[in-house]
Amino acid sequence: MEKTGHHDDGDICRALHGGADTSAAAHSSGTDEGRLAMRTRLLGFIRSRGAEGATADEIEHALEFPHQSASARISEMLRDGAIHDSGRRRKTHQGRAARVYLLGAPPEPAPSAAPMVQASILTGRGDARPAPSPSPWKPEREVI
Repeated sequence: MEKTGHHDDGDICRALHGGADTSAAAHSSGTDEGRLAMRTRLLGFIRSRGAEGATADEIEHALEFPHQSASARISEMLRDGAIHDSGRRRKTHQGRAARVYLLGAPPEPAPSAAPMVQASILTGRGDARPAPSPSPWKPEREVI
């Protein structure tokens, strides 16, 4: 299998196919307009699903996209922050677990009070403030 040289041609899957000549040719044969049209339809489908989201398998079947094309567009949109992995999994038509994608970037996690509560317990202080940081100063020799 002949490999092509590294080019910044927008082929999001280059690392997966390692520059295989057939995969590079498939990417080159597509147009930016075609890829944009697929992305637009894909985003519209995920949007229509709301909080339920969509798996790659569901997208491929509903929109009649070839697996390779759907996978590449999903990879591009993940990279660009247009969609994110919800962390949920759903079964494919073959019964395998698949990622469920939602629109936009993942939500920021809520701050946890656990470190402050743990610090309070460990220091024996009655409040939820963390213990003061230890001094960075260290003596040159042991003090007795």
